[in-house]
Amino acid sequence: MRVIGIAGTAKNTGKTTTTAALIEQTGRAGKALGLTSIGYDGEETDNVTGLPKPRLLLPVGTVVAIAEKCLATGSAKIQVLKRLGISTPLGEIIVGRVAAEGLVVIAGPNKEHQLAEVLEQLKALRPDLILVDGALNRLAPMVETEGLILATGAARTHDPDRLFRETLDLCEVFQWPVLKTQLMARLLAARKQPDSDWAISVLDEAGKVQMLEGKSLLAGQQVESLLGLVSPRAKAILIPGIVSYSCLKQLLDGLLSQPVRPGLVFADPIKLVVSQDFFDIKIVLDRWREEGGSLALLNSLPLLMVTLNPFYPAYCDSTRSYTAAFIDGDMLREKLSRRLRVWVVDVKKPEAQKILQELLDFTHPA
Repeated sequence: MRVIGIAGTAKNTGKTTTTAALIEQTGRAGKALGLTSIGYDGEETDNVTGLPKPRLLLPVGTVVAIAEKCLATGSAKIQVLKRLGISTPLGEIIVGRVAAEGLVVIAGPNKEHQLAEVLEQLKALRPDLILVDGALNRLAPMVETEGLILATGAARTHDPDRLFRETLDLCEVFQWPVLKTQLMARLLAARKQPDSDWAISVLDEAGKVQMLEGKSLLAGQQVESLLGLVSPRAKAILIPGIVSYSCLKQLLDGLLSQPVRPGLVFADPIKLVVSQDFFDIKIVLDRWREEGGSLALLNSLPLLMVTLNPFYPAYCDSTRSYTAAFIDGDMLREKLSRRLRVWVVDVKKPEAQKILQELLDFTHPA
């Protein structure tokens, strides 16, 4: 059993089309499917452009975890199996099985611990594959999956050069190394309780760990306190929560004024890419590495594939409406493929089917 997340970098970048292609491939292989979503992204037409958006056609037997109000909005018949007591703006999350094929609107839990519970309930029904539908601005719970497919495209920016650079920046963070075992063991040993939350911490050469209150770096006073803990013997700085660009820049400016270059460790790639200032954050982190600093993660989230959608909605002044437009997706896909260590695919191309088969690879047990 595999649990795969699909996240769009913006609206209309092909996330739903990618999910539909994976659903179709799962059915073709004769395998059972589970499906849920982080939050809600199910309008029939884009509420800005008015252009139609694809819906998810689910075959009989698919198990879903969705908000209760979704039951009446799709054409599929869903048998309710269990109520989970998780509230959302669209009602309680229920677990159900598709009894008659049809379109389904997917809306699910919003929080990490809620998604963890939902996934446990779906796993109990033993599907071969569970898909989690998400988006970049609500990606935090995606750490509960085993790997991520990033859906991007010209709707994010129809400047191919900018789209190329942004995609490389996003993907690079998922490929950072995981903290070395020896350093991880020292940080684990310093925690007061094994199941307690991580805190902002400084680890020195002797294995001593000093901690700050909290796990996110969001205030200037925190930065000043953290810099006060950094001695010439500092080996690593752990920031397990989210960071703001201004605070991270203040921290790195302070560290770069000292001879010490401790490694910076973040909990997982999600904590960085969910920031609205991610691309500014990436610039200061690149500078840190150029100055001899290192970067690592506590936990990795494997990037499995990038799907590239050449479509974008183009506004026409004369008609005051949007029409479908396209960039040269083939050229950009080839360019990205030369730089990334994962598949880069347009799921609407004929060759995508074979790649999706290889990605899912149902011949090997989890």
